[in-house]
Amino acid sequence: MKTTAFSYFIFFAIIGVQTTYLPNYYIKYHGFTGKNISVMFAGNMLLGVFSHVIWGQLADYTRRSALLLRVCSLCIVLLYFSLAMIREVWVVAILFWSLGFFMTAMPALLDTIAITNYPIERYGGIRLWGSVGYGGIVFITPFVIPSGYSPLLYISALAMLYSVGLIFIHEENREKSHHTAKKLLVVELLKIPGILPFLLFSLLHWCAHISYNLCLDVHRDLLGLPYYLTGVAICTGISCEIFCMARVSEWFKKIPSYKIWFMVIATTSALRWACMGYSLNTWWFAGLQVLQGFTFGTFFTISIMYLQTIVPRDMLTSGQNIFYITTFSLGGFIGTFLCGIMLDSSGKGFYVFLCSAVISLLSLIQSLFLKESSVS
Repeated sequence: MKTTAFSYFIFFAIIGVQTTYLPNYYIKYHGFTGKNISVMFAGNMLLGVFSHVIWGQLADYTRRSALLLRVCSLCIVLLYFSLAMIREVWVVAILFWSLGFFMTAMPALLDTIAITNYPIERYGGIRLWGSVGYGGIVFITPFVIPSGYSPLLYISALAMLYSVGLIFIHEENREKSHHTAKKLLVVELLKIPGILPFLLFSLLHWCAHISYNLCLDVHRDLLGLPYYLTGVAICTGISCEIFCMARVSEWFKKIPSYKIWFMVIATTSALRWACMGYSLNTWWFAGLQVLQGFTFGTFFTISIMYLQTIVPRDMLTSGQNIFYITTFSLGGFIGTFLCGIMLDSSGKGFYVFLCSAVISLLSLIQSLFLKESSVS
């Protein structure tokens, strides 16, 4: 379990530096526009729509998730070192897209190993180490890398550490699939009753949430708030996220309704993003991130728990991947383009977060149509 938790820790530390500090670094010091950033990150996410299908299919038929993780991690190290030496917009974009093909494999493969080797009640306690890695590294980065210096070599070193850690991770423990290799498992999953309304809710939620990943540091800079505040704000949010992830299983026993939980998550998200546009001082900016506990920590854990009640065990990785396709890939793609367009507008961060609030209200409406799964 420690090795799996360590893998989550390092992987999400990499994601934390990449999504929080790279956009503003490229905009401020290399003249990239908001649209350049949106093309880089959105292309990365769009490619994930296809790569998730490929990696999920491979994992469900080979039962070699750990081996696939090791192969992907080596490719990621090479791509990060290449990015550290290049500044041309379109070359950087192509490398980012290539990076997306391998990065998208990681979360679902790690989830499969965690869920099949340990009881589902322990998933939140293992997965929260990813949040610890994300928040911890984002907090210390401003003190380790001064403003203006590239974070890419820093990320490359983390990627190398991640590759070493994967040497010790165990393969998943589950039975051989009864599906034939000719069947595309993602298509089979879409036939499951109740999964499409859930995926639409997840899509809307992540479209709104992507503004936090890509625009927080840019918004902080536009407001004239101190550089270190990005790390403090995210660390505040991650602390609440970790708390919620560790407690969700207990809370769910008291309120065993997925629909109610998804409605609470959507309402909290709409409130958070509406307030973010008006974050005009240090305390307000950092304090609002407390709501990260519900808008990400609770959302993510409840979603994985919900999936386990409707997805067959021999299609587990494909089930995880269809969730990541909907959120990180499609939701990220749409949300990133919206962020890029609005960052180039006169309203900048205000428009970005206002748009996120409206999308969260749409997800609240969609939550009313979710099928209440039986508690397993």
